[in-house]
Amino acid sequence: MAGANSELPDWECWALLGSLPVGRIVIVDHEHPIAIPLNFRVIESEARRQIVVRTAATTVVGRYEGLASFEVDHIDATSRQAWSVLVRGRLRCLTDHTGLPDPDPWFIEHRGHWMALDATSVSGRRFTGRTSDDGYSVEWEIAPG
Repeated sequence: MAGANSELPDWECWALLGSLPVGRIVIVDHEHPIAIPLNFRVIESEARRQIVVRTAATTVVGRYEGLASFEVDHIDATSRQAWSVLVRGRLRCLTDHTGLPDPDPWFIEHRGHWMALDATSVSGRRFTGRTSDDGYSVEWEIAPG
């Protein structure tokens, strides 16, 4: 079987993002990138698209504002198929979350601090693995964004 990958259109990236409840936010902490899993919700309007999370104000994410990215992946090892979506933007604190859907964090104690990643770009890829001498591999590259 030959491996394959394909770039996803924006609309499919957003649809896939909305299909899973957990992703990873990537921020910079002490001059190093760190990826933290979080429950999230996608908010779409004509004006903008956002990733909304609820955390504690004292967490590393809760204290952060600035450039960030958010990644969601789905990997089916049995069928050797996967997809990955990456959103880039700016993370900021929300002062008003009225009317927004609850991200429903798994840990709820002190998770009243709402934050939004205002998306500036989205990219995604779909992958199909191929057999190799030592198992299987997936070939992919990040699309410019």
